[in-house]
Amino acid sequence: PADGIYYYKTKLTPGNHVYYFAAADDCGNCILHPKYGVFYGPKVIETVNSAPRLYGARVWPSAGAPGGVFTYYVEYRDQDNDPPARAEIYINGNPHTMRLAQGKSHTGVYIFRTRLYEGVYHNYYYYFDDGKGGFCRYPEIGYFHGPAVTR
Repeated sequence: PADGIYYYKTKLTPGNHVYYFAAADDCGNCILHPKYGVFYGPKVIETVNSAPRLYGARVWPSAGAPGGVFTYYVEYRDQDNDPPARAEIYINGNPHTMRLAQGKSHTGVYIFRTRLYEGVYHNYYYYFDDGKGGFCRYPEIGYFHGPAVTR
């Protein structure tokens, strides 16, 4: 086109950057902006990724009969606004993928629904990973216990 606005988008590495504009027409005429030299900036500062945090772990109901549905809840928060690359609950040692039920992916409530066999020794923990090196296991060590599943 003879005129218009042009855009260029790229991801820059940390550090100082310089740039200039160059355009050429069909006849080979070229124009530079600035005419001499370069523009300075932007300066890109590297940020450190923060690990996500998990809050408010619970299972509902806390007791029930075999065949009943149990829902596990946990709230995910990431101060870098990274959604989880991995959102899992381990129930009795087996991993299950959780799904967002409320809020935004980087700050919301995740759930998993399942049926459990009879027993009072069910245990669980959560594992979330932001895909950028940050992760959270909740609780850090050990397990949460429940629900009690009895006839």
